Amino acid sequence: MSNKHRGEMEVKLNGKSYTLRATFDALARIEDRVGCGVSYLLEKSKIGDITIKQIESVLEEGARAGGQKMTEKDCEELQDHIIDEGINGAGIAVVQFLVMALTGGPEYDRIAQQVKARDEDNEGNA
Repeated sequence: MSNKHRGEMEVKLNGKSYTLRATFDALARIEDRVGCGVSYLLEKSKIGDITIKQIESVLEEGARAGGQKMTEKDCEELQDHIIDEGINGAGIAVVQFLVMALTGGPEYDRIAQQVKARDEDNEGNA
């Protein structure tokens, strides 16, 4: 079970639960892997300008910090779950995680709802 007070959140991708945890080390690893700061990555994510590798990096490092081993097989499974869930669904999880990491949680639900509404609007206009 995740604990927002510890910087944790639970994400379900294609029925599999991952506990993501925002630790200093996890955020630093994310920044190293994606090549930009987490604040900038959040801004890009909120407008849908995020790559699938960036999504994978955030989810993988968050899950690793959340206590999951994330072996090579686990990482391949995560990749499959991102595709099966849909990139938009996985992207929403990334936005929620980054908001929680950067704000300590208070903006988490509000921004998550905004992103979800934006994605629903985009799907309706497609």
